[in-house]
Amino acid sequence: MSEEVGFRVHRAHKMMDWIENEVTEWAQGIVFEHYGVEEVTELSRDQIEEVASEADRLDEDYGDFISLGFFNVVRWWESETEDYVL
Repeated sequence: MSEEVGFRVHRAHKMMDWIENEVTEWAQGIVFEHYGVEEVTELSRDQIEEVASEADRLDEDYGDFISLGFFNVVRWWESETEDYVL
């Protein structure tokens, strides 16, 4: 323990990566269970637009940490289908 250097968190980006992975897995599970799918590409455009709309609402009501996972599911769908809703 060094008295010269105050408290400092190192590798905070690792913590942020972990949080993002957790909320994305959580959101994916909710979306897949709700729509009864096993792959993101099984979602229709209308369904993914519903997810994007809910992500917007969550962002307004609760902020980035909750909406991030749902936005990641939408981006994943966009990447796989090459169809963009955001």
